[in-house]
Amino acid sequence: MNFAGRICIGVIADFAKNRLGLRRAYLITLVSFLFLSSQIAASLVGDVRHLNIASAMLGFAYGALFGLFPTITIEWFGLAHFSENWGTVSLAPLIGGNLFSLAFGMNLDAHAPQSQSFASSSSLAVPTVANAQCVMGVECYISSIRLTIGATFVALLLSVVAGMRDRRRFVDVDGKEVMGEQPVVWEADED
Repeated sequence: MNFAGRICIGVIADFAKNRLGLRRAYLITLVSFLFLSSQIAASLVGDVRHLNIASAMLGFAYGALFGLFPTITIEWFGLAHFSENWGTVSLAPLIGGNLFSLAFGMNLDAHAPQSQSFASSSSLAVPTVANAQCVMGVECYISSIRLTIGATFVALLLSVVAGMRDRRRFVDVDGKEVMGEQPVVWEADED
């Protein structure tokens, strides 16, 4: 689904810019909405057999993200420093990904059975696999999903702000949006 998300957002972004006269930055809101929808779908899953739907939605959202953001990075910062800027944008999820993984692990540990039986085959005490599993169903992860729903909602709000700020960069004195006045910077300035 990741590849499908990249293709779809590329077609939608080009259509929105070339036919509708919209800024590509507006589509950040669409990508944020896709992420929010995938997390809401995951929160509604009651049977693990239906988790594939939420997983496919999340993969589509990631595909849309990595299909749209290189173009926006070029539009905002220019091609001269694209690799540096895109590298920074690509590494940004590192912090959030680790924090959310820790939160998910702490939530899962909080719902694991309290009795600990340790394997004595080594000098380190290692919990057995049976005790490392949460068997409470949705309660094992629903708090983590609620946390990600909140985070994706904040991302949706920030994407609306980003679209509005991008629009302000291209508004003339009469308040009309000017398309094409500030082209993408393809080469470094000769200063």
